[in-house]
Amino acid sequence: MNSRNNNSTFSFVADFDGDIEKLTDIEISGPIPVLPLRNMVLFPCVMTPINVTRRSSMKVIERAERTGSIIAVFCQKSSEVENPSMEDLYPIGVAARVVRVLDLPDSNSSVILQGLGRITLNSIVSTRPYLMGDVTVLKEFYPEDAENVQFALLMEDVRKRARKLIDMSESLPGEAQFAIKNLTNDSFLVNFICCSFPLSIQKKVEMLQCASIIERTM
Repeated sequence: MNSRNNNSTFSFVADFDGDIEKLTDIEISGPIPVLPLRNMVLFPCVMTPINVTRRSSMKVIERAERTGSIIAVFCQKSSEVENPSMEDLYPIGVAARVVRVLDLPDSNSSVILQGLGRITLNSIVSTRPYLMGDVTVLKEFYPEDAENVQFALLMEDVRKRARKLIDMSESLPGEAQFAIKNLTNDSFLVNFICCSFPLSIQKKVEMLQCASIIERTM
């Protein structure tokens, strides 16, 4: 098992005050380790904790922590598959970095990941000791100056709907509303909501497929 998020755990909040476009504008040469996740879709820039129990996945994490290299994160189509192949993974995911690894009392580990740029999985080139995938980086499109007014209006509506959902939902903690009010980077907030809120996996995958932040907001 890699992640049993099930939308019940609110993502680790870390507002982004740097250049978000630089964070998602990455280059990847050659195959990189693939980390399959159950019941969770990671989005660009968002930090979130996952529980890692599969030995192969822990090897991916250990390598990334040791070398500082990035990994490819893809959600499984079915959480029941223990050893996923390419056909078991949604083809759109994100590159990610390991921020921190915490050892748990049950001998498993909690890992904080931060999403980087979006990627698509072209092929799995090896399966031992873990999956290695050939991926292509997908460009993120941020609002142009001429779109700022439209984006600001969209974000005003997004914040209202997010606060309403928080008030109605029993699965999101009270800290969520504080986060929605205080996250200052609108592009980050869109991805944070997509990652954290109780939407279906299929819906999250559809939103991750959107290359434009404005399109993802709608």
